[in-house]
Amino acid sequence: MVICERYNFVYLRIPKNASSSLAQFFIQNFCDMNDKWTEVNDCGIPSHNVDPRLLKKYQLNYRFIHLTLDELFRNNVVGPSELASKRVISVIRDPLMRQLSLYFFLRRGREKSVSEFRHPFKEGRHESDPSNRILQTDYARVGDVDYGDWWLYNKLDRYVDAFAKQHNVVPQNDLQKFKSGFTPKDADLIDQYYDQKTMDAVKRYYEKDFEKIIELETGLQLS
Repeated sequence: MVICERYNFVYLRIPKNASSSLAQFFIQNFCDMNDKWTEVNDCGIPSHNVDPRLLKKYQLNYRFIHLTLDELFRNNVVGPSELASKRVISVIRDPLMRQLSLYFFLRRGREKSVSEFRHPFKEGRHESDPSNRILQTDYARVGDVDYGDWWLYNKLDRYVDAFAKQHNVVPQNDLQKFKSGFTPKDADLIDQYYDQKTMDAVKRYYEKDFEKIIELETGLQLS
């Protein structure tokens, strides 16, 4: 997470959605020492102004990096007034490519195979990754309310540029790419790695995420 008071936003770090890149970008270009953020371990930025008890509570699998808005709310990191007033920036990615990205990351430096990919994703979500069980759309939800200002992963540069211009900020540090060597870049890999059963499982499990992406893409086409 990144919580910036001056520019009045919360950034939720959803895993495998350029979360390190955006966290570093926001911290270096928008935040000051009064703000809060959890560590960006890809570039050596330590957690700042975050209660150590919160970090310890969610230390397993580095969950504290990827806290949901509901977890921030329940742990009094954000309150009702902040939910009502702060922009909650959240990035959403095609679940099919996101699952491939997770697999490629987990297998970094080792051989990959189609059959090995399909087994842990047979239920749609990864069988042992706790963060992958959480729908992307649930990261920005508290109760029945979706507070997310949703940015499409595949149009991230467009959103970042618009955000900087809106706040009259000329970024001194560009948006970096981390783990790019472990990220599948060719959409044709979907046809290679997925069979119909695995694809249907992902589409079924992340149905709400697919719906949100269609909604956002439709809105961009109409604007």
